[in-house]
Amino acid sequence: MNERIKALWEEAAKTTPTLPYSWDDATSFIERFAHLVVEDTIKEICQQMHWHGDDQSNNPAMYKSIEKTLKEFGL
Repeated sequence: MNERIKALWEEAAKTTPTLPYSWDDATSFIERFAHLVVEDTIKEICQQMHWHGDDQSNNPAMYKSIEKTLKEFGL
């Protein structure tokens, strides 16, 4: 498994109940893992673009895309 994915998987596991697993526990883990992947990806994009979320003026299209993605994932 990719090291970054493994780290995010482990982080999600820390916030998810341990055995016995239920469907709700599994759903909670999967949702947390997906949120961590989306957050990590957006953070990396912003760092690579030298962009901060509080400054919409330097790239309004990117700002809208990031806002839409965060909203769609409930972040």
